[in-house]
Amino acid sequence: GPDAPSARMRRRFHVSDSVVDGRNVTVVAPRDKTAKRTILYLHGGGFVMSITSLHWLLIQRLSHRLDAVGVVPDYPLAPEHSCVEVNDWLVRYYAQLVRSVDVDTLSVMGDSAGGHLSLALLLQARDRGLPLPSSAVLFSPAVTGDYEHEHRKSKDKSDVMIALAGMEPIARLFARDLDVNDPRISL
Repeated sequence: GPDAPSARMRRRFHVSDSVVDGRNVTVVAPRDKTAKRTILYLHGGGFVMSITSLHWLLIQRLSHRLDAVGVVPDYPLAPEHSCVEVNDWLVRYYAQLVRSVDVDTLSVMGDSAGGHLSLALLLQARDRGLPLPSSAVLFSPAVTGDYEHEHRKSKDKSDVMIALAGMEPIARLFARDLDVNDPRISL
């Protein structure tokens, strides 16, 4: 299951949880100052792993340094849920979120698979006419499901975090019945 915010983080920040459309959403807010921004953060984990303590540390630092409220949904994971289910849940949640925050102060952020989901969410929001955030930050986003191209294979030995051999089966789990070149998988 997902790691929870640490006791130290709970002492330094207001941390609250709610359930939205069947999924937990954690909100992390500074205790000592008024937040000026909101960050919707989608964690990485290859579409199959829950949020980790390292993600919470990053969210804590972003919240502190940017005077921001961090909004962290526990989005559905593969293989129990498909790309379509995950993206549908995220866009429904985003539609609720933008009704309650000023989009001029909203940033959507994500790392790895969370970077992919952030970009997919923004494309869906645009296509559905939802208000877009003021910014997006994608940390090493996994924006393709096709790992067979030669230029990707040539970079495999220099990537210290992710081995392409493991990414292809994960992308297929996430894609489920979709082709890995479908625009919802390969953005």
